[in-house]
Amino acid sequence: MKYIIALLMLLLVSTPAVSADVAVLGSKDSTTVVSIVGELVEGDFNKFKNLLENLNNKNVVVFVSGPGGSLIESMLIGEYINEHKIKTVASGVCASGCAYIWLAGYKLGVDPETKLGFHSAYAASSDKKPAQVTGQGNALLGAYLSKLGYDYDLIAYVTMAELQQMEWMTASSARELNLQFYIVKDKESFDNFIKLI
Repeated sequence: MKYIIALLMLLLVSTPAVSADVAVLGSKDSTTVVSIVGELVEGDFNKFKNLLENLNNKNVVVFVSGPGGSLIESMLIGEYINEHKIKTVASGVCASGCAYIWLAGYKLGVDPETKLGFHSAYAASSDKKPAQVTGQGNALLGAYLSKLGYDYDLIAYVTMAELQQMEWMTASSARELNLQFYIVKDKESFDNFIKLI
């Protein structure tokens, strides 16, 4: 497990901010471990989908780590993960779009040192105007989370932090939201996680 986390951190440090690094980290028994590390931009869903469709092994665990990025790419990746009953594990700092992908997992794993951050959807402006919270983005995010099976309380929690703020989920807030997750901190807990049905 420490090897996987170290590799994720290396990928995060060496990944340019222009695109997420999507890669196969290796295989364990009958499970393939895939990572999505870095900022999500247009095209990352296709990169992820193509990688998974070319795997011989259909039992996959996806590790996610990064600052977020494109809401649409995050939701597309999340929908694919959810439709294919893929387990997800959050590692390092997993905020915004990264956390939305994590929530799509069939089973949710989290490293105990992970920071999971959520905020309302916003649109960045390219003409030097300040970014603004967008009702359309929050409507899409709410529909996405509802499609994943989450209730109003979790949707409200995920979108409550305003622009330039982040709501960092704690174990206590996850319990209050009835969010079931598994601690993945070492080889034994990872082995147990991949065996979950």
